[in-house]
Amino acid sequence: MMKLRFEQKLAIANTIAEQIFREQSLTANRMNWNLTFQGFMIAAFALVAAAELTQPARIWLEVAICVAGSVVAGVTIVGIRAAQTQSSYLKNEFRRQFMLNEFVKPDFPYPRPFSADRNSKNARFVSISILGVLILMWVSLLSVVVYEHSTSPRPVSNAISIKTTELQTHIEIQKTK
Repeated sequence: MMKLRFEQKLAIANTIAEQIFREQSLTANRMNWNLTFQGFMIAAFALVAAAELTQPARIWLEVAICVAGSVVAGVTIVGIRAAQTQSSYLKNEFRRQFMLNEFVKPDFPYPRPFSADRNSKNARFVSISILGVLILMWVSLLSVVVYEHSTSPRPVSNAISIKTTELQTHIEIQKTK
């Protein structure tokens, strides 16, 4: 590897630091968008649960809200993992350019633009955990909806009652002929 001048090292370090900052901003934005969306979905679920809707409409809406909340949280995990993967690549590139390992002082007079691996992993765990909890919440609510629907007595609709009455009347007319 050729020896870089200080200005070149500084330019490389600044570029890597800027890109790491972008990836961290992407993660923060994705979490903010997701949590905002999840708040609306929780409010929608509560409104549907409290509304006086017919049984099939309520169940379909509750299921749709639970599935949408889970899918959005899952897709957010994918987006956050992509940003984390890119950040890891950038950190490794910085190490390759300026330091041998975590314990050796870098060949650069400024501090590295990222935390130690252990701290970074702890921070990454938090965002993925929040999303995992949201998915678990939606799956739990979906389970309650399905269980409630499967155990509640189903009222006979007016359309079925009318058809049954018409059929009985038709049978009685046929018997009298």
